[in-house]
Amino acid sequence: MKPGGKDGKLYKIVKETVVEGGIDTALEKSGFYRILAVGSSSSLPQPSSEAIAKGARALGAGDVTHLWQGQKLASGDRVALLELVLIGFVKDVSNSKQGTSYDVSTQENLDSGNRAWITGAFTDSNGTINGTF
Repeated sequence: MKPGGKDGKLYKIVKETVVEGGIDTALEKSGFYRILAVGSSSSLPQPSSEAIAKGARALGAGDVTHLWQGQKLASGDRVALLELVLIGFVKDVSNSKQGTSYDVSTQENLDSGNRAWITGAFTDSNGTINGTF
C-alpha cells in the first residue's frame, strides 16, 4: 500500500509447490523461497567462513531467501516457493499534514516586497484509509 496515494493493493503470501533436491534438480523460477530442510551437502547459498566468524549465520530450516531460476538443489535440500496473491484493493487514501512556517525575510526581501519563508522540521500528519476487500 502506498500512503498518500490511491489504488493501493493488499497481498497475502501463499506457500506454493515444495521442491525436493536431488540429482539434476534445478528451480524452475526465481523468487522467494522458504527453506524447509537443508541437506548435509547443501547447495543453498551460505556465508563464507570469515562472515560466520564475524557473527553471520548459515541458512537453515524456516528461513526465507531469494533463489534464482536454475539454482541447483542438492540431495536433502527442500524449499517451497512463496507467491503473492492479491486479496484486496485500497481506495481513497486521504492524508493531510500540518506544520509551522517561519518568516526569515531580510531587510532586502522586505524592501523588494518578496518575503521569505521556511517550514519547520516537524509536521503533524493524519488521514484515513477506506478499503474494499
